[in-house]
Amino acid sequence: MLLITGVAMVLIIPPAFAATVNSCPSKMVMIPGGTFTMGSNNSGLIEELSVQEVRVSSFCIDKYEVTNAQFAAFVNATGYVTVAERLLSKEEFPDLPDEQRLPGSLVFEIAKPGAKLLSWWHWQTGANWRHPFGRESALAQPAAGIAQPAIQQNSVIGGRDRFR
Repeated sequence: MLLITGVAMVLIIPPAFAATVNSCPSKMVMIPGGTFTMGSNNSGLIEELSVQEVRVSSFCIDKYEVTNAQFAAFVNATGYVTVAERLLSKEEFPDLPDEQRLPGSLVFEIAKPGAKLLSWWHWQTGANWRHPFGRESALAQPAAGIAQPAIQQNSVIGGRDRFR
């Protein structure tokens, strides 16, 4: 199994504004937008298929990864409960049986040769930032498995630098 790490705060800057002003908060750097080619048509790895042109807007990103201690300070200060620690709602997922509403997260597992497209992700009950592979797993460094709502809350509540 492989855990995607390197969680960082990201602030999207509209292209026209980013071209004229570097408005990144302190401890963040501007990554200029542009177009690049992503993927491969001949790597032999299904997850890299196929080549496509992608346009990315300019954005700000933290210079350093968010540690578990920093994220824990944010959680302790705000009482925030991550998406992976919440039950899935019946309103949002009306056809999902109750036993599949338990808190959890998608976990990445390296695809096996000949695997179907996107088969390297699977749902793991109990997976969250404290237990990235499920209930029995320990913290990973840096903080991992944090969804966008937590990143937005961490950035907005009291200013991000408060939790560094």
